Amino acid sequence: MGCDKKNSLITEDVFHILNTLEQNSYAARIVGGAVRNFLLNKEFTDIDIATSATPQQTTDIFKKAGLPVIPLGKRYGTLMVRYHQKSYEISTLREDIKTFGRQAEVQFTNSFEIDSSRRDFTVNALYMDKNGEIFDYHNGLRDIKTKNIRFIGDARTRIKEDYLRILRYFRFTAQYGEYKFNNDYLAIISELKSNLTQLSSERIYKELIQLFSIDDSYRAIPAMTPILHELFGMKINSLQICNQLGIFDELSRIQRLCMLLKFSDTNYVHKYQFPSYIKQAIALPFSDITNVKRQLKQTKQELQAFYIKYLAVKWFADGISSKHQILSIMHDLIAYCDDGYATFPLKASHLKNLNLSEEQLKNVMIATRNFWKIHDNATLPDCLQFAKNFLKH
Repeated sequence: MGCDKKNSLITEDVFHILNTLEQNSYAARIVGGAVRNFLLNKEFTDIDIATSATPQQTTDIFKKAGLPVIPLGKRYGTLMVRYHQKSYEISTLREDIKTFGRQAEVQFTNSFEIDSSRRDFTVNALYMDKNGEIFDYHNGLRDIKTKNIRFIGDARTRIKEDYLRILRYFRFTAQYGEYKFNNDYLAIISELKSNLTQLSSERIYKELIQLFSIDDSYRAIPAMTPILHELFGMKINSLQICNQLGIFDELSRIQRLCMLLKFSDTNYVHKYQFPSYIKQAIALPFSDITNVKRQLKQTKQELQAFYIKYLAVKWFADGISSKHQILSIMHDLIAYCDDGYATFPLKASHLKNLNLSEEQLKNVMIATRNFWKIHDNATLPDCLQFAKNFLKH
């Protein structure tokens, strides 16, 4: 397969990077997601390049050419080259000798085929040279055409190399495989799911956010039941409710994730270092409209619409009201929030003349904030009076 160097992937800048390596007698090709998405006529951002040059050789070549070179993972042969305000990740061809989750003992090679065999899925192991020729060592082109997300080699081995590939399998099948899950893979994943707890919360969060960036990602939830139970203690019967998320358009990826976590065991969720606004959303009151309004009034303006839509989907999923009724409630809540964002009026400086210890100041501020949350119209004088009364007891 060939194409002109002026196509949207082989730009003049990309051609220059590849050609610079080749002029120094090293092979170089684009690899991975950019090639896959280009063939699917989908958007791509990062362009990764694989080369037979070692990290030191790559560094010397581009520094000589006057380009900034930033080491990313010297141990794995990866660095970044900046050219015309864009970054290009360049990695030396390698094979994994031993793997330890995300870590690996690697050996550099001159073989693109060997390099391809360490990758996760066939659709991610396609290479393109500067002339647009495609190199496919694992029938990835066929799998792209048939929308088949297939592990390279033995699925169990690939997963054990990095257990994040369990979540990546669901994301790629949702994004590129039309939710056609392989039953054999699901059985292996179910068997190995307990190893997901070895992963950092940051890696899990990042992968889930990418999954729920897909508009109809709720369709993956039934197949993910064992995984979600393992990670978040999610009850299986609650997953049926999540399927109803599809009736609400334009949910953000964060809202989709929040909906999922709302059906989870709180003790599980708090193990993960998720952003605070996600945990705040999960903790929002649902049943009492007065409490909802009070919470929204104290929520930063840029998050109010997010929470309102999140609450609306939860109400519908729980069968509290019809979609028409909920849309009406949403309208009222938005109007209510438009009246302004309430800010807790009491500051520590207001109490400086009381000569409080650090512990006393902390306790009185917490107690007064709780008082203010309950009383919608509490002013600064009200809060000061409460604080003084609190200190008397």
